[in-house]
Amino acid sequence: MTLPRAVPGLRYSVNLQCGPAELFDQLRTIVDKVESGALNIAQAADLIDTRPDTAPVPDTPALPDLFALARGTRSGRSVTVAVYPKLELPGRMGGHTGIPLAIGVELLRRGAMTGPGVHAPETAFAPADFFEVYSSLTLEKATHPDDVIVIVETVE
Repeated sequence: MTLPRAVPGLRYSVNLQCGPAELFDQLRTIVDKVESGALNIAQAADLIDTRPDTAPVPDTPALPDLFALARGTRSGRSVTVAVYPKLELPGRMGGHTGIPLAIGVELLRRGAMTGPGVHAPETAFAPADFFEVYSSLTLEKATHPDDVIVIVETVE
């Protein structure tokens, strides 16, 4: 959505979320109840917080918890790039959303913003600054900020 503003030549991007079908089915049911007035937001939050566990997660999941995938062309050749964290943050979904926000606040405190105005996450800070702080917060400690993410590129 905001990525085309940050990546020269990018004309189109799609943001999506994936997860177990059972989880999304449970969430859709709760949303329907809130929208119909059968539940208020506090009741919905309680239901989400106390929902039963879904099927156990396999030891080797098909996809990382969090990832980005890009496809396009470079010099007339098809290119696919996947990026995902090699080292995990604590807190699962809460960690994946709250910790990057906290990193942004820390970088604002340090004066590391790339310029004035309203920014999308991809343009607010230099990636090296972001991953330097991120690497200090992972469950398994990184020896270098470059150890935090995996980048896989396929050129056809």
